[in-house]
Amino acid sequence: MSLRAELDRSGTLTAARAVALVAQVAVDLDGLAADGGLRSDIVDPANILLALDGSVSLAGPATAVESGVAYLAPERVARTAPVSSATDVYSLACVLSECLTGQPPQAETGAPVVQNVGPLVPPGFNAVLARGLAVRPGDRFPGAGAFAVAARKALRDGDVGTVAPTFGPPPAQQNFPSTPGLAPGAVPYPFTVPVAPGTPMPSQSSADYRRVTDPLPKGPRRQLWITASAIVIAIALVTALVVFMPWSRLGVSHDSTGPAGPDPVTELPFDHPYQPEGLAVDADGSVYVTGEVYVPGAVGKKPRVLRLSPGEQKPSVMPFDAMSIYGVAVDTRDGDVYVVADAAVWSVGRGFSSRVQLPFPTLNLPRALTVDGLGAVYVVESAGKRPTSTVWKLSKGADQPVPLPFPDVASPSSIAVDRTGNVYLAARVEGGEYQLFKLAPGAVEAVRVFPGLDAEVIAVDSAGNLFAGVRSYHAVYKVSSATGEKSKLAETVPFAYALAVDAGDNLYVAGSDLGSLQGRVFKMTKP
Repeated sequence: MSLRAELDRSGTLTAARAVALVAQVAVDLDGLAADGGLRSDIVDPANILLALDGSVSLAGPATAVESGVAYLAPERVARTAPVSSATDVYSLACVLSECLTGQPPQAETGAPVVQNVGPLVPPGFNAVLARGLAVRPGDRFPGAGAFAVAARKALRDGDVGTVAPTFGPPPAQQNFPSTPGLAPGAVPYPFTVPVAPGTPMPSQSSADYRRVTDPLPKGPRRQLWITASAIVIAIALVTALVVFMPWSRLGVSHDSTGPAGPDPVTELPFDHPYQPEGLAVDADGSVYVTGEVYVPGAVGKKPRVLRLSPGEQKPSVMPFDAMSIYGVAVDTRDGDVYVVADAAVWSVGRGFSSRVQLPFPTLNLPRALTVDGLGAVYVVESAGKRPTSTVWKLSKGADQPVPLPFPDVASPSSIAVDRTGNVYLAARVEGGEYQLFKLAPGAVEAVRVFPGLDAEVIAVDSAGNLFAGVRSYHAVYKVSSATGEKSKLAETVPFAYALAVDAGDNLYVAGSDLGSLQGRVFKMTKP
């Protein structure tokens, strides 16, 4: 899988993971430089490959695609200077900038602009990116290894990811109004914020592609590059120990309040599906997961829906073939299963014995799917980086869906409905922050709830308690419907891709470990 695919799916990476990726790419670049060649013509997310074991590498000459000018140094676009190690630094800085902000720096109008990297990224990254993206080659870092060292220092000095999210008030200048109490004696939600439509995000302009083939000069500098490469390899190893080792092994806590308690956690035998982004549980306790698996007779992995019934030790691959599968949901009343795949939503019956397309419009990048207690189907679509997302609701037996009044957001990621009909939407907004919105039954406008939670995936139980997977803190949190207080749940996987709750209020978590896209699925008993 490429970093391009990962960014298209998640929008941004945590600062720790972004630095780990950049450090490993820097090793490749300095190794190539030591051998007398540069590869800045292919240093972009499409050519950075993420292996299942967590390793990162550049694509080889036979498979690489040429980069657009968004990742090429100004002197290479204008051909005003020969290729140098500073050229690699510029391209690598573009990659780090996109990992942190969701888009590469825009340099068409002059000096590159370092985007606001947001509250979860140390302020020191602004200076690192500014130097890496300097217009003059001589103003940049001397090599990719030196750039990786500076990025690692900015991460260490900022100590990102060691502070738990809080539900305190946002900055005073935002002037958010207070929210009425939820119930007599209950602690109210900290804030409920009316949402205004978003503004369009800047698009990346298309441009001609260029290839850089100029070699580095031979001679004494070669030994210097070998030394620099050895240094950055050591840095990458240290980074890997810090980033990819389980937090419990490092003695680091991401929650100032401590874990909620020893919730019994069981890993389910799902054979590690690749990127498990869809998760659902039916009334009988069968667990459905979407992901990519090896299919007999096919080349490579294929997207499929897996089902693990109670008592089984191996999941069944359901007979549903599609180019892309984005999510799965189950109507617990009648057992109907719904799958969002290939720009459409399909009803496949209890055992995938039928395949009926529901009357939704052709969906543009569908992101999430759920079913409420009355059998209504909800699906979220996104137009990518343009804030034109739509949340659709199709009532049971209706012949057309209706759009719900949620705000336009950059990238919706998860949707859930509680028993009283409140609809929750988790989404990444412009600027990279994840926010949570709530639409009450009959409301004409969604409101923002729980500022600071940074939830990417969500689920609700029968009591209305909210569960939130917060990848930036490598944890799953429970938010009480009675008090609005949050608690960190027992550890499962650092990166939660999907959550689900069964009829007994047991929580299921699908995700992956740090540096890996091999899926793991856990069951947490009544957290």
